[in-house]
Amino acid sequence: MALIRIISFLMVSLFLIASGCSEGKVSEMLKRAENLQDDDADSALAILDSISISVCNGHAQRARYALLKTYVKANLHLLTPADTNLVNIAVDYYTKNRLADGAAKACFYKGDIIYDAGDYDGAMRYALRSLEWNEKAHDRRFQAKAYELMADIYSQASNYPQAISYSRRQLYSRNSGAGTTSSIR
Repeated sequence: MALIRIISFLMVSLFLIASGCSEGKVSEMLKRAENLQDDDADSALAILDSISISVCNGHAQRARYALLKTYVKANLHLLTPADTNLVNIAVDYYTKNRLADGAAKACFYKGDIIYDAGDYDGAMRYALRSLEWNEKAHDRRFQAKAYELMADIYSQASNYPQAISYSRRQLYSRNSGAGTTSSIR
């Protein structure tokens, strides 16, 4: 299994080196990474790491890249406070352009990064913003993630009744409907 991943990583890397990174190729590479994001996150990250954000064409593509890379890194448990600038690109674009699906996800990840840095008040603000955007996005998966983050924050504050309340909301959200319809989950 590990050998297959190494071979697929090498093949993707060779393809990327051979094809260059023109603007048209960036869209193709982002689409490829989106197709791999859940089943082969390592390969998706390799593709994304081969793209310089400076070659992304416009604000929308930069935000798409930033949110996708944040998502993949979160799946691999590689998000750190150093990724704040990356997620800020997505938060700024999706909130400014009132794109609820992207804004809900980007705000959640911003809150998650801030939580890991120990800023629980800031994390709560972004978890609440994620829930507000999610009222329009209707993404049960990210609604559940935001509730889970809020439960963790209340638990850190030793407010266990609130932590339990948000844990219940998180479970209800996970079990009561379909997930997202977008490519970034």
